Amino acid sequence: MKLYTKCPSCKSDFNLTKTYNTRPDLIADKGEYFNLNCSKCGTANEYHANDIKAKESYFTNFLGTILGLLVILITTKLMWNQGIISNVGLIIGGSIIAASNYSSLTSNVNAFNRYRATRVPKQNINK
Repeated sequence: MKLYTKCPSCKSDFNLTKTYNTRPDLIADKGEYFNLNCSKCGTANEYHANDIKAKESYFTNFLGTILGLLVILITTKLMWNQGIISNVGLIIGGSIIAASNYSSLTSNVNAFNRYRATRVPKQNINK
């Protein structure tokens, strides 16, 4: 999962350097309001935690697919050398591939984007 926001100056999306699993984790670490520098234009702006959005990182899906394919190939090769034609490799490898790709549908991305913090106006410290 990657976190990103839109720069109001150059209108481009940029990623946060640190990833948080939930919006409350983000608020606990950075506060409700915080400053970020745009990685494209370098402009510093103040953002609210609700301005941050999450998007899926496909690295986990890619890694699961590669692992599943390796299991299929290795198991099939071992079974073939034993003189056994088996579907065990296909079942195990296919299960790994399906589980890693299904995880994107039930991921934290949807939960992060749905949860909104109550926006409390900033207090002026100077009186």
